[in-house]
Amino acid sequence: MFFKMFKWTALLLSIVIVVTNANDIKHTEIIEHLFNKNDLKTLKNVRPNFEQNKTVNVNVTMYVMDIGLTSPDSMNFMIDFYFRQMWYDPRLMFENDFENIDYVVMTSKQSESIWLPDTFISTAKQLDTHVQKPFSDGNRFIRIKSNGQVFYSHRLTAIVNCANRIGYFPSDHPVCKLEIESYGFSASDILYKWIDDSVLIDSSPPSLIGFKIIKNNSDDNKNDHNVIEHKEERIKLSTGSYSRLIAKIHLERKCGYFLFHIYLPSIMLVILSWMSLCIDPIERSTARILIGIFTSLGILIIMFGVTTTISRPNEYSLTAIDIYVFVCMLMIFISFISSVSRCPHGDNGKSYQLEQGQIVRQHSMNLYSRIVMPMIFILFNISYWLTLWLAK
Repeated sequence: MFFKMFKWTALLLSIVIVVTNANDIKHTEIIEHLFNKNDLKTLKNVRPNFEQNKTVNVNVTMYVMDIGLTSPDSMNFMIDFYFRQMWYDPRLMFENDFENIDYVVMTSKQSESIWLPDTFISTAKQLDTHVQKPFSDGNRFIRIKSNGQVFYSHRLTAIVNCANRIGYFPSDHPVCKLEIESYGFSASDILYKWIDDSVLIDSSPPSLIGFKIIKNNSDDNKNDHNVIEHKEERIKLSTGSYSRLIAKIHLERKCGYFLFHIYLPSIMLVILSWMSLCIDPIERSTARILIGIFTSLGILIIMFGVTTTISRPNEYSLTAIDIYVFVCMLMIFISFISSVSRCPHGDNGKSYQLEQGQIVRQHSMNLYSRIVMPMIFILFNISYWLTLWLAK
């Protein structure tokens, strides 16, 4: 029984190998036929429909697999994606010469003999095509259909600066913008077009730490949250008009880390500094001074952490978190000065007895400070958080 099963398995495997080899031979024959019927120099260097003066329509799709920061102190994002282009080249049609063959697949070396669009990403600071010669020709794939449609797919990794509204950090919303266009062909030669609902992104990229993807598409009828905002436009330069595709990835920074490590401790220190205003300046003057010193040191440590230790863009600009910590430090400093100035001491550091009128004025000033300073801080917080919320 086992011998019969082994014999049939071997027979089926042999048939598959024979059919595969036959298809490979057939595909090689078709590619040789295409090369023989065309001038190779023209096929490689001259775009399709050049003699008819027709525009080549290049349809583009994109799928983003991964995105993430290249370093914590920069706004440069690494974007790893599949980039696919489709166009028609009448010179590569073979439907009338070979029957029952729908398409052929070209090797990387064979693809060097046909025309390919000179597409580039103008906003990329660095672009990796994953070509590792001599071991590999890169992650790319070229398929030619019998009607002359060319499907060109390859994997790219682009480094793009996504800085946007750094002044609102950590409530800034980075926008990674990819501008795709031809390097040398004008819009009369190549016209780029997005294929609808084909500009997608992975819902949970593995390298996206500290951010989340937000949907920002002008079409409200699209319910696919994986669709990237995309559009087509024409730009006019000194050398002519060019077709351009734009894809925007909108990100939102996760603020939980900053809330629990910066904002809440700063608020607690400000509230603690007010406690010194509730202590009798005559009988407990030392306690008032100690609270002021403790809160002042605490806010200085937080400010040092904001400028040196937390992951923030390395930009020489004042940000929202800097303003918040500075205001908290200012409130604590005012409380500390108020506490020290209202602690009566003699020339030798010994406390002395105040007159009844002075004591009344001290208590009235403390009461005034306990009301005014919290009101100022509450109004500042309302305006601060409202500004960040409206800026979204």
